[in-house]
Amino acid sequence: MKTKSLILVALLCLAALIIGTIPAMPASPKYRDGSFIGVVKDVKRGDTVVEVVIKSGKIAEVNVVMPTEEEVKKENYPPALEALKNIPKQIVAKQSTDVDVVTKATGSSKKYIEAVKMALANAEPKTDKLPAGVKWHDGTYAGLVRDPQHGDCVVEVVIKGGKIKEVNVIAPTAEYIKNYKYEPGKEAYKEIPKRILAAQSPDVDVYTKATGSSKKYMEAVRHALKQAE
Repeated sequence: MKTKSLILVALLCLAALIIGTIPAMPASPKYRDGSFIGVVKDVKRGDTVVEVVIKSGKIAEVNVVMPTEEEVKKENYPPALEALKNIPKQIVAKQSTDVDVVTKATGSSKKYIEAVKMALANAEPKTDKLPAGVKWHDGTYAGLVRDPQHGDCVVEVVIKGGKIKEVNVIAPTAEYIKNYKYEPGKEAYKEIPKRILAAQSPDVDVYTKATGSSKKYMEAVRHALKQAE
């Protein structure tokens, strides 16, 4: 009986040793790799747009697209500039949106944080399987095309029932287009989103004499739809 007990103890110890040497399964990444855009709308003080870059499942970059640093500097309010620079750094350092707001720039800080939260929500792995023939998950997504020379392009795409229900241009702003002197450019701003909605695809004809603007809207929509996959 004593021998059997010793054998049992030995086997249990051996089993514990074997289990302890088996490598743990790697945890699933919290986020999908790629570029994800977050938007917080504010009619009174201007929209906030951020780009969050995910690499190897981690927050690698947080870039504020709107407002620009130049626009914030014009306000001549140091706390606002500090928020623009420091909130993204804090989020990357902590790998979290749970960061401290900048004193005397609470509103700006919170908008950057909320925009990042939207981007991260869209960066989370899509666990539900799409029905046959459906390409996109429902939700609100934003797409970005960088253009230092002519200005960045930002669009918002709303997906409902797996279909494109809305395409809204955030940048350039409606105010900017209102004062724009080139008529084909103004028309492309209105027409390209309509064409994309009708075609249920960003692969539409460019607007005559506004090829550059048309292509930026189309590419920004592609970026948004990529996040919806």
